[in-house]
Amino acid sequence: MIAEVANKRREVATLREQYDVIRLVLFGLAARGDLDPAKSDLDVLVLFDRGDQPGDVSQFFDFEVALTPLFGRKINRNTELSIKSPYFHRAIEQDLESIYGRSICKPAA
Repeated sequence: MIAEVANKRREVATLREQYDVIRLVLFGLAARGDLDPAKSDLDVLVLFDRGDQPGDVSQFFDFEVALTPLFGRKINRNTELSIKSPYFHRAIEQDLESIYGRSICKPAA
């Protein structure tokens, strides 16, 4: 995991509690350590306490909005259970790195 994420664990913990996040997983360039500090975004998978969907839609977007200034870059977030494409799943599964919780991301049948 990149230092930028590791060094913000306390702040991320506060946001997790505020938005009822039970799992947060990093993938992509940041998980592989290939992040370009000048232009890369952070790719995350999130699982809310209510499963794939937050309590309301604004919670889903507000969580992203809260993460963006924390890391000072764009955040691309998906819910774990929304990954329907087995191709997309295979492309990211080797890069999954838990920020909080344990990943249960599974390919679509």
